Amino acid sequence: MNTVCLISVLGFAPALFWLAYFYHKDRLEPEPRRLVLRTHLWGIFCALPAALVEYLLPFNQWTMSVVGAPVVEESAKFLAVYLTIFRNPEFDEPMDGIVYGVAAALGFAALENVGYLFNAHATYGSAGLGGVFLVRGLLTVPAHALFAAMWGFSLGMAYMKQPAAVWPHVLPGILLGMGFHSLFNLLLFYHLVAGLGVLLLSLVMWRAASRRIFQALARSPHRKKPEVE
Repeated sequence: MNTVCLISVLGFAPALFWLAYFYHKDRLEPEPRRLVLRTHLWGIFCALPAALVEYLLPFNQWTMSVVGAPVVEESAKFLAVYLTIFRNPEFDEPMDGIVYGVAAALGFAALENVGYLFNAHATYGSAGLGGVFLVRGLLTVPAHALFAAMWGFSLGMAYMKQPAAVWPHVLPGILLGMGFHSLFNLLLFYHLVAGLGVLLLSLVMWRAASRRIFQALARSPHRKKPEVE
């Protein structure tokens, strides 16, 4: 029981940390915490059907990691936001797409993280937990948030432009998120260059996400207009 509790805490702690980080980026009109946590829970839930779909796909390990997982997982996370919160009146600015997209993605990543930690414990014992916790907590878990920030921003912009016609606006963001996810997984197969490659890709994704956060805040209807004297 102690091991189960420890792994659960280690699995969810990085996701909650990064969720708080991105939540505090929404400084103009922060979303209700109950809705953010609810979306986080939907992200946890959507990991289960996504895992089932991946299990049923006739792919080898390479194809699953580079093609199957990015498509299935980003689609599942996107639907967790689009079907549950997008039509909510609280969703009313570009930054909301990023916040809720990241919340769902980190819920997905948290459950996935628990699975990896249980596998590491079963294979290497308690000694295997530390390395998995650090690598996934510092790289893989935030990467899920960064993938989602791409299509989350597009979803927020779709709301501002034309809520009734979402797909033409949001599809490029979904494809970009899937593309980053695919490249991230691909780099992990090349062990000699994976560390440097993943770090460089992470920097690129952080820059892309930061730019979208800046643009989302700049286009927020809640931004105070400068007073004219």
